[in-house]
Amino acid sequence: MKADLKQNLITLLEEQFIRSDDKVVFDYVMQKKIKAQGYHLQRNFSVSVGAGRKGFIDCLVTSPDGQQCAIEVDKRTPRSRSLKKLSALPEGMSGFVLLKDG
Repeated sequence: MKADLKQNLITLLEEQFIRSDDKVVFDYVMQKKIKAQGYHLQRNFSVSVGAGRKGFIDCLVTSPDGQQCAIEVDKRTPRSRSLKKLSALPEGMSGFVLLKDG
């Protein structure tokens, strides 16, 4: 049985960041942690959010065995826009909101 990529990422990233208002540092550390596990990371993954409109997911992570998981990064609470984008993911793709100050 394959390990669940979403759960692996949550475990990897939860409570791992020192509070920082510097988005660049946060993004760098997050990307480094993900890539160190052998995962591929794609920024700004496009999804259709209805009525011909596009939204962009912050990160799409792909494991070596092909599993994919989307990550939306928000500050303190999940934004409704982030939840809408995650609900528009293709069938079979999981996702979650990572809170920087959560």
